[in-house]
Amino acid sequence: METRQRTQQGSGSAELAERRREAQGCLQTLSQHSYWFDLWIFLLFDLVLLAFILLLP
Repeated sequence: METRQRTQQGSGSAELAERRREAQGCLQTLSQHSYWFDLWIFLLFDLVLLAFILLLP
């Protein structure tokens, strides 16, 4: 029974390591595109704010 628990723990830690590798890959991809995404969101927000201020009576 003890051997079975160790085997399950071993496969669980391997699965956890795989999930961590996948998460790191996603974070690296996000960080590469974050600058351009932030820039476009900032510009869009500025345009909406400018239009709102100009349309105030």
